[in-house]
Amino acid sequence: MIASTVALKFESMRYRDSLEKAYQEARDNLLVTNTLVADDQKHNRTGLLAGTPPRFFRAGSHYQDPWTRDASVNAWNAGSLLCPEVARNTLWAVCTRQPNKRLIIQQDCNWWDKLILVTAAWKSCWHREGSIHAHIFAAIDSSAGAACAT
Repeated sequence: MIASTVALKFESMRYRDSLEKAYQEARDNLLVTNTLVADDQKHNRTGLLAGTPPRFFRAGSHYQDPWTRDASVNAWNAGSLLCPEVARNTLWAVCTRQPNKRLIIQQDCNWWDKLILVTAAWKSCWHREGSIHAHIFAAIDSSAGAACAT
Protein backbone atom coordinates (compact mmCIF):
# COMPACT_ATOMS: atom_id res chain seq x y z
CA MET A 1 0.00 0.00 0.00
CA ILE A 2 1.35 3.41 -1.00
CA ALA A 3 0.27 5.27 2.14
CA SER A 4 2.17 3.11 4.58
CA THR A 5 5.47 3.66 2.76
CA VAL A 6 5.69 7.42 3.32
CA ALA A 7 6.30 8.34 6.95
CA LEU A 8 7.02 11.55 8.81
CA LYS A 9 8.73 11.37 12.19
CA PHE A 10 9.32 14.10 14.75
CA GLU A 11 12.19 13.99 17.22
CA SER A 12 10.42 16.21 19.71
CA MET A 13 8.03 14.29 21.93
CA ARG A 14 6.06 17.51 22.29
CA TYR A 15 4.90 17.32 18.66
CA ARG A 16 5.23 13.65 17.88
CA ASP A 17 1.79 12.41 18.93
CA SER A 18 -0.32 15.22 17.48
CA LEU A 19 1.60 16.06 14.30
CA GLU A 20 2.51 12.50 13.31
CA LYS A 21 -1.12 11.45 13.74
CA ALA A 22 -2.39 14.47 11.76
CA TYR A 23 0.11 13.75 8.98
CA GLN A 24 -0.84 10.06 8.83
CA GLU A 25 -4.55 10.90 8.64
CA ALA A 26 -4.02 13.51 5.90
CA ARG A 27 -1.71 11.17 3.97
CA ASP A 28 -4.20 8.30 4.17
CA ASN A 29 -7.04 10.61 3.15
CA LEU A 30 -5.18 11.56 -0.02
CA LEU A 31 -3.48 8.27 -0.89
CA VAL A 32 -6.14 5.77 0.23
CA THR A 33 -9.55 7.41 0.50
CA ASN A 34 -9.20 9.81 -2.45
CA THR A 35 -6.99 7.86 -4.85
CA LEU A 36 -9.06 6.02 -7.43
CA VAL A 37 -8.38 3.75 -10.39
CA ALA A 38 -8.91 5.73 -13.57
CA ASP A 39 -11.55 4.73 -16.09
CA ASP A 40 -9.49 4.75 -19.29
CA GLN A 41 -12.26 6.11 -21.51
CA LYS A 42 -13.41 8.76 -19.03
CA HIS A 43 -10.15 9.90 -17.40
CA ASN A 44 -7.45 9.18 -19.99
CA ARG A 45 -8.59 11.51 -22.75
CA THR A 46 -4.97 12.52 -23.36
CA GLY A 47 -3.49 9.04 -23.59
CA LEU A 48 -0.86 10.14 -21.05
CA LEU A 49 -1.96 8.36 -17.85
CA ALA A 50 0.68 5.98 -16.49
CA GLY A 51 0.61 2.98 -14.19
CA THR A 52 -1.10 -0.40 -14.12
CA PRO A 53 -3.80 0.41 -13.40
CA PRO A 54 -3.53 4.19 -13.73
CA ARG A 55 -4.77 6.09 -10.67
CA PHE A 56 -5.70 9.71 -9.93
CA PHE A 57 -6.61 11.89 -6.94
CA ARG A 58 -10.28 12.81 -6.80
CA ALA A 59 -11.47 16.14 -5.44
CA GLY A 60 -13.04 14.54 -2.35
CA SER A 61 -15.32 11.74 -1.25
CA HIS A 62 -18.36 13.22 -3.01
CA TYR A 63 -16.58 13.52 -6.37
CA GLN A 64 -15.69 10.60 -8.60
CA ASP A 65 -13.78 12.74 -11.10
CA PRO A 66 -10.89 15.17 -10.77
CA TRP A 67 -11.58 18.89 -11.03
CA THR A 68 -8.98 21.31 -12.36
CA ARG A 69 -8.47 23.35 -9.17
CA ASP A 70 -8.61 20.40 -6.77
CA ALA A 71 -6.34 18.32 -9.01
CA SER A 72 -3.85 21.17 -9.05
CA VAL A 73 -3.92 21.79 -5.31
CA ASN A 74 -3.59 18.06 -4.51
CA ALA A 75 -0.65 17.71 -6.90
CA TRP A 76 1.01 20.92 -5.77
CA ASN A 77 0.62 20.54 -1.99
CA ALA A 78 1.45 16.90 -1.35
CA GLY A 79 0.62 14.57 -4.21
CA SER A 80 3.73 15.15 -6.31
CA LEU A 81 5.92 14.50 -3.29
CA LEU A 82 4.06 11.46 -1.94
CA CYS A 83 3.03 9.83 -5.22
CA PRO A 84 4.31 11.68 -8.31
CA GLU A 85 2.81 9.31 -10.88
CA VAL A 86 -0.71 9.69 -9.43
CA ALA A 87 -0.26 13.48 -9.20
CA ARG A 88 0.82 13.64 -12.84
CA ASN A 89 -2.14 11.43 -13.86
CA THR A 90 -4.48 13.73 -11.93
CA LEU A 91 -3.39 16.76 -13.94
CA TRP A 92 -3.63 14.83 -17.22
CA ALA A 93 -7.11 13.61 -16.23
CA VAL A 94 -8.43 17.19 -16.41
CA CYS A 95 -7.09 17.60 -19.94
CA THR A 96 -8.40 16.39 -23.29
CA ARG A 97 -6.57 15.65 -26.53
CA GLN A 98 -8.32 17.34 -29.44
CA PRO A 99 -8.69 15.79 -32.93
CA ASN A 100 -5.73 17.96 -34.04
CA LYS A 101 -3.66 16.23 -31.25
CA ARG A 102 -3.37 19.40 -29.16
CA LEU A 103 -4.19 19.23 -25.46
CA ILE A 104 -6.68 21.48 -23.71
CA ILE A 105 -7.54 21.85 -20.04
CA GLN A 106 -11.14 21.26 -18.85
CA GLN A 107 -13.33 23.88 -20.42
CA ASP A 108 -15.01 26.35 -18.11
CA CYS A 109 -14.70 30.07 -17.50
CA ASN A 110 -12.42 29.77 -14.47
CA TRP A 111 -9.05 30.89 -15.77
CA TRP A 112 -7.59 30.97 -12.26
CA ASP A 113 -8.04 27.17 -12.20
CA LYS A 114 -5.91 26.82 -15.30
CA LEU A 115 -3.24 29.11 -13.85
CA ILE A 116 -3.17 27.04 -10.67
CA LEU A 117 -2.75 23.90 -12.82
CA VAL A 118 0.27 25.40 -14.58
CA THR A 119 1.75 26.40 -11.22
CA ALA A 120 1.14 22.89 -9.85
CA ALA A 121 2.94 21.34 -12.82
CA TRP A 122 5.80 23.81 -12.46
CA LYS A 123 6.17 23.38 -8.69
CA SER A 124 6.00 19.61 -8.85
CA CYS A 125 9.05 17.44 -9.17
CA TRP A 126 8.18 16.59 -12.77
CA HIS A 127 10.75 18.93 -14.23
CA ARG A 128 13.21 16.14 -13.46
CA GLU A 129 11.14 13.59 -15.38
CA GLY A 130 10.64 15.08 -18.82
CA SER A 131 8.60 17.51 -20.80
CA ILE A 132 5.37 17.91 -18.82
CA HIS A 133 5.85 21.67 -18.86
CA ALA A 134 5.80 21.81 -22.66
CA HIS A 135 2.58 19.79 -22.71
CA ILE A 136 0.90 21.82 -19.96
CA PHE A 137 1.88 25.16 -21.48
CA ALA A 138 0.64 23.97 -24.87
CA ALA A 139 -2.64 22.92 -23.22
CA ILE A 140 -3.03 26.36 -21.64
CA ASP A 141 -2.31 28.00 -24.98
CA SER A 142 -4.83 25.77 -26.78
CA SER A 143 -7.41 26.36 -24.05
CA ALA A 144 -7.15 30.12 -24.46
CA GLY A 145 -8.87 30.02 -27.83
CA ALA A 146 -11.65 27.67 -26.77
CA ALA A 147 -15.08 28.99 -25.86
CA CYS A 148 -16.22 29.08 -22.24
CA ALA A 149 -18.71 26.43 -21.24
CA THR A 150 -21.94 27.96 -20.00
